Amino acid sequence: MSYIDCFKHELLGYFNGLPIYHPLEKIIGDGWGQYDFSATPENLILGGGSGEHPALVLHNLPALVAQYLLLAIENTENNFPEYKISISSKIIDAVTDIYYTKSELEFCAWSMVDMHEFVNNAKSPLHSTPFQSDANCRNVEGWIEYSIGEFIYYSLPDLLPDDSNRLFDEYRKWHMGYWMRNIVCPPPNYIKTRKESLSAKYWQEVGYFGWNYIRS
Repeated sequence: MSYIDCFKHELLGYFNGLPIYHPLEKIIGDGWGQYDFSATPENLILGGGSGEHPALVLHNLPALVAQYLLLAIENTENNFPEYKISISSKIIDAVTDIYYTKSELEFCAWSMVDMHEFVNNAKSPLHSTPFQSDANCRNVEGWIEYSIGEFIYYSLPDLLPDDSNRLFDEYRKWHMGYWMRNIVCPPPNYIKTRKESLSAKYWQEVGYFGWNYIRS
């Protein structure tokens, strides 16, 4: 049993070998960067903390999305110059302002070994877009932010504030492609369903998979 299993949460998928959790209640831990981390439903978490892999708590999710959208526009314009994206400068400026509020990656008691292993795994060709130190991702933090930002933008808009979503809706009118695609999800029946989990006495110790599959 890991630290995250002490709290209500859902499992959303995996990124670079680590589970992506969404807490469903406020978690009060031992302070910033501590092994027993703090988090709220406004965060995403990689790794379950004590008893599992040290956690990485992702703060300011709109900033992650903004970073990804700016990357997506740049890549689309560079790779498909014939495809004209028409978004007002006012909207772009507002999204850029969100970007400059900066996302925060809280590495909770990660050791040098943990960092080294994470970076090595990030370079694996098994990823759709492995980490490479290039103009777009000069460091692994950028690779994390772009990958998770894309995931939130396409799959988790309900975790974003309404005002941010209204801005991002202007981008959803245009197809800018998928430039990272590094999130993987277990297929149906590999993870207990929400119904099965909630019927258990201590379902919060296991959590449930955050997507409801409908199978014919």
